[in-house]
Amino acid sequence: MNTVLDLGNSTIQNGIRTFDVFRSRREAIDTFVFTFREGLRLNVEAGTRAEFYVNLPGGEPKKVFHGSVDRARAPFRARDKMAELMKPINQAFINTVPQEVLNYVLQREGIGGAILSPQTFPKKNFVASAPSFYDLVLHVNKHWSAAYSGYFDLEGIFRWHSYEQPGKVPVFAYGENIIRLEYDGIEGRILTILVPEIDHSRLIGIEHPEVDVDEVLVDAVHHYTNDRGGARTEIHFSVV
Repeated sequence: MNTVLDLGNSTIQNGIRTFDVFRSRREAIDTFVFTFREGLRLNVEAGTRAEFYVNLPGGEPKKVFHGSVDRARAPFRARDKMAELMKPINQAFINTVPQEVLNYVLQREGIGGAILSPQTFPKKNFVASAPSFYDLVLHVNKHWSAAYSGYFDLEGIFRWHSYEQPGKVPVFAYGENIIRLEYDGIEGRILTILVPEIDHSRLIGIEHPEVDVDEVLVDAVHHYTNDRGGARTEIHFSVV
């Protein structure tokens, strides 16, 4: 396994001893917790940009996290851009649509380039009163009967739209690349080898005698090193 950590203006290759990346379309903040290999000492400051890439031997490095450091001591922690928006929002909007509400708040916070659903919604009056931008997205969904997840992608771009499927649907199969599976008929989890190219808000295929559907939606991905130094990916999914 190879790792690359872009930390501010520094690039650290294979200097990570342990890592724990959690990204979700259902949780407010994505996190990356890491430690350096013994003997590697760097001055890590809060607010420093952090991008983490990982790959298995022979594979191309895949970005699995984009954010900034918020805990500058070991174990270090970085969080995605949503963490910067965990503050109250109070604003009244008249004769508006959800895209205008979200864009207004993002631009007020200096965040541009959002990718929002092109769906047409009726214009309504809306009072934004939420403890955070994440909660505002939930209120917007409820007010306009939308069901979109709001999250920042691996390029730091905010997204609010239906899930997209880039390329071929990856398949996880019984007896091949599934280490452990839990499934209750609605939601489930797969433990597999490290699969850095898997992200949430995408479809995966499952071939398993205990699963009665062919494709499911990824709700969260958890890439981490275990106690034995191996790397694993845990995929949380739901039936669509």
